[in-house]
Amino acid sequence: MRKYNKQLIYEIKRKMLHLLAMIIPLSYSIFSYQKMLVILSVLTSFVVYIDIYRHSNIKIKEIVDKIFGKVMRKHQTTKNYQLSSISNLLISSLIVIAFFKTTLAITAIFILIIADSSAAIVGIKLNHSTYHTKSIEGSIVFAIITIVISLISYFFIGLNTSLSGIILATITTTLSEYYAEQIMVNDNLLIPVIYASTIFIVNLLLSVS
Repeated sequence: MRKYNKQLIYEIKRKMLHLLAMIIPLSYSIFSYQKMLVILSVLTSFVVYIDIYRHSNIKIKEIVDKIFGKVMRKHQTTKNYQLSSISNLLISSLIVIAFFKTTLAITAIFILIIADSSAAIVGIKLNHSTYHTKSIEGSIVFAIITIVISLISYFFIGLNTSLSGIILATITTTLSEYYAEQIMVNDNLLIPVIYASTIFIVNLLLSVS
């Protein structure tokens, strides 16, 4: 029970940090495409540089470990040469903002932040059936929240797609989140890109204008 509580508290701390990233889609609703692209490009470049440089610089390593060490995955610590979750989140946000329409990019980023965070916490709390570190329960929650966010975007902020596009995007994104570790791609990088790409492809196939 104690181990379970520690794991839940650890995950909540991690996802609280992720929720701060909501400033990205919220900012994009205020700033123009050009300004947002410049700001996010500079921020992403800086964070990724620090993320890589921490592996070879002791001072940077100590600062990063002191601030973020307690909320980083074991495979993302300074003992392993992997980008942190925040770097992957920034990279994927930059990709969808650069290559997809505003409402689609905003929706995809919100899904990454909210659906993924909720799935992780519920997955630990109701963890009955797991596949590596993922749970069926968490994936169900992820899919439900993805549909809810998509429908809100569709009906209220003009997400340019169809209901079939939302369903297909939910399926592909949920599967990518569930199997991310097996294909060795960070889910923070995978989720918004898969979601936005699926919507984009469905739009092309259905000729949604």
